Amino acid sequence: SQSYYDGLAAQYSSTQAQQELDGLFVDKQSARLKPEWIRRTSVIPAGQVVVGVDLASSTSERADYTTMVAVVNGRGTQHVLDAERHKLSFHSSMEEILQFAKRNRARQIIVERTQYQSAAVAELQRMVRGTGIAVRGVSPQGSKLMRFLPLESRIESGAITFSPSLPSYYIDELLDFTGFKDPHEDMVDATVYACEHGVACSGGFIEVEY
Repeated sequence: SQSYYDGLAAQYSSTQAQQELDGLFVDKQSARLKPEWIRRTSVIPAGQVVVGVDLASSTSERADYTTMVAVVNGRGTQHVLDAERHKLSFHSSMEEILQFAKRNRARQIIVERTQYQSAAVAELQRMVRGTGIAVRGVSPQGSKLMRFLPLESRIESGAITFSPSLPSYYIDELLDFTGFKDPHEDMVDATVYACEHGVACSGGFIEVEY
């Protein structure tokens, strides 16, 4: 059944699910990142926490997940602190995003602004009133690969580190990413939003010690 398939698929990254469940050949040689570039550490830099959000385009069973990635943006370094994915209704997703941001003491939530996401930006802006959290809609520029390349460089150099407690499906999706017709890139997109915004605003952080 579809629910059984989805339960199994949730245990894999999207590319691994194609290989293990759908019997498709997956060429790992085309992946952008190397496993040895993923530096895990419990040392968290002082900085502002930004949550990047990639919303599912619908609530159908085969739709992408709504994903949330929390990144600590320090001075010259970034640390991926937390990541989650869910398949929820619109309003349940909004509440989950807000709770995720509060749990990670985020100062900003970054959401891609498209037709569907514009309503989410407006709803989150209403929900965060009085919390001290800002919500910003961003319009992505260029291809997914072009947006990912600055992140790739910083990951390779060690300027971006990763919490040891991140879920395996998050790391798997990063390592599966090719930038060319990937079946799912929601975790990658959410990470790019959080990291790109942090780099752009690095001069104005309110530092938080963890």
